Amino acid sequence: MKVRYSFGMALIVVACAPLAMAAGPESTAPSGQVIFEDHCAKCHDSFFGGLIKRAPRIGKQTAWAEFISQGVDKMTDNSITGEGRMKERGGCDECSDADIRAAVEYIVAQSQ
Repeated sequence: MKVRYSFGMALIVVACAPLAMAAGPESTAPSGQVIFEDHCAKCHDSFFGGLIKRAPRIGKQTAWAEFISQGVDKMTDNSITGEGRMKERGGCDECSDADIRAAVEYIVAQSQ
C-alpha cells in the first residue's frame, strides 16, 4: 500500500506543478490607476491643477484626443522627459519607466 500512496502523491505533484508555475510570481508593481491617483491626479484630476498647469483632465476625450493620437510610446516619453509645464517623470522621481507607462495606459483607457 505504501508504494501506491507514494506513487499517487508523486502523480499529484507532477500534475499540479505546471499550474503552480503558470501563475508565476505575483507582481508587486503598483497598477497604472494607483500611480495615477498617487502622482498624476494632482494635476490631471484637479480643477486647480488643471487650470494652473493646463493639464488635461482625465476622462475628457476632446482634451486628450491630440495626445492619444500620438500613441502611448510618445505620451510615455513626454511624461518621462517632461512636456510643457509637466515636470520630468510627472514629478514622480521614484516611478520607473514601466510605472509611468502604466499610468499613461490608464489615462488613455479612461480618456478615449
